[in-house]
Amino acid sequence: MFYIDSTVDEHGAALDASILENVAARMPCFLLIPEEHTEKHCAYSAPFQSFLFHGDIGTAKDVFYVYPNAFRVNMVNDVNSEKLAAARQQLGAAVTHGDVLIVHGD
Repeated sequence: MFYIDSTVDEHGAALDASILENVAARMPCFLLIPEEHTEKHCAYSAPFQSFLFHGDIGTAKDVFYVYPNAFRVNMVNDVNSEKLAAARQQLGAAVTHGDVLIVHGD
């Protein structure tokens, strides 16, 4: 698993998904987790989400129409217990669909 920080070009746009396509083709056993992404990144990676900072719950339903096997990696630690408890059912449903919940270690 590789979290890829700051996946933007000099203008702040997400890097072209073809870059991750190339890496994934050369290293198929690696899970690539780009911080910034477009929908197309779901074809070659598991884009990063942050429940902690953005309240992200899971992979958007419309993504599955294009990429039925898509999933995202969602950081959930350091969230207050009330917020986490309120979203528990939704986060659980996202995991059932294939999303991965992660925490960072300090």
